Amino acid sequence: MAGQNDQALQAAQRITLLTRKADVLSLIALQAAKAGQEKQSANLFNQALQAANKIEPSPDKVMALEAIASRYGRIGQKDKAAEVLAQALQDTKAIWGTSFVKDTVLEKIAVNYAQLGDYTQGIQVTNKIVEDIPKSRALARIVAYYVAAGEYDQARQIANTIEVQTSQANALIEIAEKTGEYQQALTVAKEIDEEERALWKSIILGKITLLYSKAGQNKQADETLSQAIKAAQNIEGTDAQLNQLTRIGFLYIEMEKQEQAIKLASQTLQVVNQIQDIYKKAVLLANIAVVYGKAGKKELADSVFAQAIKVARTLNNEDKKTQTLAEISINYAKVNPYNQVLQLTQTIGNAKTQAYALSKIARDYEKAGDKEQGVQALDQAFQIAQTIETTQGKSQKLAEIAVQLGRLAQYDRAIAIAQTLDATEKDSPKASALAQIANYCAKAGQQEKAIALLSQALQAANTTQCSD
Repeated sequence: MAGQNDQALQAAQRITLLTRKADVLSLIALQAAKAGQEKQSANLFNQALQAANKIEPSPDKVMALEAIASRYGRIGQKDKAAEVLAQALQDTKAIWGTSFVKDTVLEKIAVNYAQLGDYTQGIQVTNKIVEDIPKSRALARIVAYYVAAGEYDQARQIANTIEVQTSQANALIEIAEKTGEYQQALTVAKEIDEEERALWKSIILGKITLLYSKAGQNKQADETLSQAIKAAQNIEGTDAQLNQLTRIGFLYIEMEKQEQAIKLASQTLQVVNQIQDIYKKAVLLANIAVVYGKAGKKELADSVFAQAIKVARTLNNEDKKTQTLAEISINYAKVNPYNQVLQLTQTIGNAKTQAYALSKIARDYEKAGDKEQGVQALDQAFQIAQTIETTQGKSQKLAEIAVQLGRLAQYDRAIAIAQTLDATEKDSPKASALAQIANYCAKAGQQEKAIALLSQALQAANTTQCSD
């Protein structure tokens, strides 16, 4: 028995290493193509395929091939992408066991065909999916690609065949965003069973509300939002219900209805104060505080944030406490100055969790268009990440920070951090980080720098323990 277990472990490790090798090589191949290095890219794609084809027939092999096909597609090599997808599809026949696993990989293959513009093949693959939910989800994604291509009639035809109402409503929303045809999406959304899928019904009605609001159809927006609130009130599970009501508070703010947002937040707060679960209570309080802050009620926001922090500090489990304080800090940054945010993050305690919070805050600043503040938060995250005790945890976080800095056009800083990573570590993220930074350099027209980085990425990939 021990010998069989050892063999199984070795087989699993081999799959993991080959999967990682295929992934990293195809990523570098993708970035090499973007940097104009077609010959090197072709060679690297071939190496990635060789690694993928050494994986024993399994979902891992199919997913590795699908990822390579997707990257071929992203550089316009549709014939190669289709060739690899055909192999991936063939290899799904070797997948046995529950339909869930096979359906998951078929869903990805179907969507990949749609990305290539081969909708017919995408739909044929979708028809091989057994379960309704992944099948409907795949069809909804195909509808989105039809919409992106401006083929609205075909999008409608496919949307009308989707059996799961949540997926059908989402597909119809994709069409409505471009055509202004909101009624059909609303009709389907209203038919969603409120007893079984109240959360999704409320979320989808919220999306339609925003479409009406942006179109200036305020009466329809108000009516639809009332239905979204009604559905939210029927959600099973207090925390899920309160989270959705808080989302609706943000929706009110987006519609410039601050008073309604404040009223809903206050009603939600009364319920949150009755919750016994300390972690859930603290996070929900922080969410409500953001609604108050966004609605211009700073004093209320500060008061509820203070309450959230006080509640979090009563947690006995230190890991849970640090994670909760991190979540509060991320929310706090949405409505407060950075210097105050920094003070709060310093109370988190755990370096890895603190660095995570600062990285997430930086990402939120970036999304809000404040790149300078994002860089500042990442600089602090870097300082904290250097103190992480576990080698792998430290490397992964530093790699993430380096890539984020590259996305913010801080190329030299990003490269310097990525180059400190040890490529000899097992599962080292160095190659992947350098390849992604190379992509940002290439996009900015810094081709020579991108090419040099790709060379370093390849060297790192060959050094890291990712071979068979």
